[in-house]
Amino acid sequence: MALKLPYFRGVYMRDGLPTKINGRETGIVNLDTIRGNGTHWVAYLKHGFDVEYFDSFGNLRPPIELQQYFDSGPYTTNVVYNFFPKQKNNTVNCGHLCLDFLATRKNVFNNRQ
Repeated sequence: MALKLPYFRGVYMRDGLPTKINGRETGIVNLDTIRGNGTHWVAYLKHGFDVEYFDSFGNLRPPIELQQYFDSGPYTTNVVYNFFPKQKNNTVNCGHLCLDFLATRKNVFNNRQ
């Protein structure tokens, strides 16, 4: 079954993001660098001035590279993030939880202009 995520831009490493963010987009980012093997997956959803940032460990702000990317569009964004953890320590399901976040939030584009 395909998720059909609206405005899905892609999957990136934190230092391999596109140059500018779109007005509406979603994506998944690994917090490791391009030279690394990968560490932890996070997701985001941008709609207008707002970005919803999801980290499955909860209560963690986006790293500076992601914050700069969020602000690379034509206007500064308001970033909100989840406070409660969805992932337990010593587990490796962060990628699945990112997909779940995007799948459950995809209707936000239908409800906002």
